[in-house]
Amino acid sequence: MMSAEQNPFPTQPLSFTKQARFIQGQHLPIWKNWAGLIETGVVKTYTWNEQGNTIILGYWGKGELVGQALSVVSPYQVECCTPVEAQQVPATLWSSWGECLSQRCQQSDPPLSPLVGGM
Repeated sequence: MMSAEQNPFPTQPLSFTKQARFIQGQHLPIWKNWAGLIETGVVKTYTWNEQGNTIILGYWGKGELVGQALSVVSPYQVECCTPVEAQQVPATLWSSWGECLSQRCQQSDPPLSPLVGGM
């Protein structure tokens, strides 16, 4: 796990991205070639299997990047567990976050079978 000093994600709003606020229970939009950078609050990412069982992929907070474009899982949803402020970050910026982003995405898509449960 990375310490706060090693976190390559921005801590200040990016001036060229769109910022949005979401309420608890609201879903972040699924953007093609964009991801959501969580500024405040907590979200959970989840999917579901053929039987309709919810599979929670992870919980994410400040400074973390979430989005369908970062995952190999489909279907995929991002739901706010608390009020959330997030920014849209274009895929063109992901390469600048390089290895950290790649490692984090791999950690967020664990084998699904042991995670079957309710929301």
